[in-house]
Amino acid sequence: MKNRYSLGLNFSFYFKSALLAVLITLAQQAFANVGVTLNLWRGYDTFYGQVTIAASSPDPVTYHRVESPNGKIWREYSTTTSVGSFTNLSFSVLLDECTNGVWTLIRNVGDTSAQTNTFSVSLTGITANMFGDITMVDPLYNEVASTNPPELQWSSTSMFPEIAVSVRESNAPYTFGDYAVLPGTATSWTPSAALTIADQLLLIQYQTNHFPGASFSLISGPAIAGWNPSASLMSYLYSVFAIPGGGSELDIAVESPGLSWITGGDWGGDGWFVQSDIIAVGTSALQSGAVPDDTSSWIETTVHGPGSLYFEWNMLADDYDVFEFSAVDEHNNHFDGF
Repeated sequence: MKNRYSLGLNFSFYFKSALLAVLITLAQQAFANVGVTLNLWRGYDTFYGQVTIAASSPDPVTYHRVESPNGKIWREYSTTTSVGSFTNLSFSVLLDECTNGVWTLIRNVGDTSAQTNTFSVSLTGITANMFGDITMVDPLYNEVASTNPPELQWSSTSMFPEIAVSVRESNAPYTFGDYAVLPGTATSWTPSAALTIADQLLLIQYQTNHFPGASFSLISGPAIAGWNPSASLMSYLYSVFAIPGGGSELDIAVESPGLSWITGGDWGGDGWFVQSDIIAVGTSALQSGAVPDDTSSWIETTVHGPGSLYFEWNMLADDYDVFEFSAVDEHNNHFDGF
């Protein structure tokens, strides 16, 4: 008979994803109230171009289409669908796509009421550096918050005057937590009420509206009353953290909030279960079912470090039974004990 307990550990380092965006809003009023928003995103070292359309009064008869000078960024919008590109470009190519040539906006494509406008966009004084950097301080990515509601802390070199922060569950049903607008000098925020016991998604958004370095010029097409485009610059950070006390029945039994446990074995019998007869910490512990001769039972999880892991174990077994602890890091290096 052999009892084999293995605990797989996968150590990885905190990372962050800072997203940069330029939002350009174009107001169309003569033919229809049409809003076009151009998004220039940056995630890690990659830039993305995306354009969206919102229309009302009246709704499109067919659909509206807007596209950049070379067609790399486009969007088609109707009352039932909205489809478009999400283009991966370098920063210089993306700016060139936005500013070197003529944009086209067609309202009610293919209908007798269709109208076409062309316009140009100029963006000056926009660099990646002006957006600054945002770094999560506490809790770090995938860590467990120390309190609920948590005090969320970060640092940034962004020069933008306003910060929008929000938090919600990172998985279905995506329960909303809280939202606030803070001055650009803020480096912490505490939600107004306790969050649900689940993994949470935090968004930190530095922003400024009516950026003076953006200008827009109509080139052709019917007059657009109230032509008044504007530009907003934004820098984003997304981070995920857990709320203490969360997790499955197995997670709670071993006092490991936020971890996901997997159990198994090669005997086809009873699995692991929660019991309260033999405990070391708290009010419960995990126990494997009966393990026949020449078989094994195991439980494993993945943790993100660096950090420390402590556990206590007890085994009722024959002389030749074995308990084993093993860890595997992100480089597939194995570490065994006992």
